[in-house]
Amino acid sequence: MTFPEQRQGFNPTPRSDDSRGAIRAELKTFQMMFTDKAIKAVDTVTKTHLEDLRDQITMILEPKK
Repeated sequence: MTFPEQRQGFNPTPRSDDSRGAIRAELKTFQMMFTDKAIKAVDTVTKTHLEDLRDQITMILEPKK
């Protein structure tokens, strides 16, 4: 799987409004929700899927520089 930031020439359009902050807040909400649901998940497939979603959000919120 290739993430947009891994593609050559990826250059996201900077936002000058509050949308970036709102999007980050939503991602943090999802991140917490996926963490909570993964802890409570009974089956391995669901737990793994939720952990993967959480990890992908973490990479978006905390990109390696």
